[in-house]
Amino acid sequence: RHTRLVSDWTSDVFSSDLIATFQKLCAGVVKWQDPQTGLWWQVMDQGGRKGNYLEATASAMFVYALVKGVNRGYLPRTDAAAAEKGYDGIVKNLIKDDGGGKWSLTQCCSVAGLGCASSAGRPRDGSFDYYVSEPVVKNDLKGVGPFILAGIELQQLENRQYFLPMKLSIPRTVAFVVLFIAS
Repeated sequence: RHTRLVSDWTSDVFSSDLIATFQKLCAGVVKWQDPQTGLWWQVMDQGGRKGNYLEATASAMFVYALVKGVNRGYLPRTDAAAAEKGYDGIVKNLIKDDGGGKWSLTQCCSVAGLGCASSAGRPRDGSFDYYVSEPVVKNDLKGVGPFILAGIELQQLENRQYFLPMKLSIPRTVAFVVLFIAS
């Protein structure tokens, strides 16, 4: 019954319990947003710990979920500020010029999970050491896709005229088009 894509969210599909869970989850995500960059750490509650890093794929997914939730009326408009700050953080800190007109989304965790062993043979035990030891790559699709979708949702938010203005280093449309072309 609740197997629709996030893009198909409508208030008649999801129960109030599921929406309440989504709201609680997003409140927790916002709580752990890095106040300086607007991004999220690979191990969210260990910001600044040696070996930890600001991670692109989760940051892009969180921004997308937050702004989509605001656009659909599931989250308060005030959550748009966290989405804006996160998007700006991605653009300022994680989009890098590779030279020769190529741009990349950097600091993407290649893969992480629990159980069995990683590709390096390490146990996937949920420890800090495990999560920060997974390969970090550029332009991982689980980061690029949500980044592009977040840009589209932010543009829709802006068009609704309750956009909370922030100064981006480059326009949203340029950021996601440049990244898409470079991929």
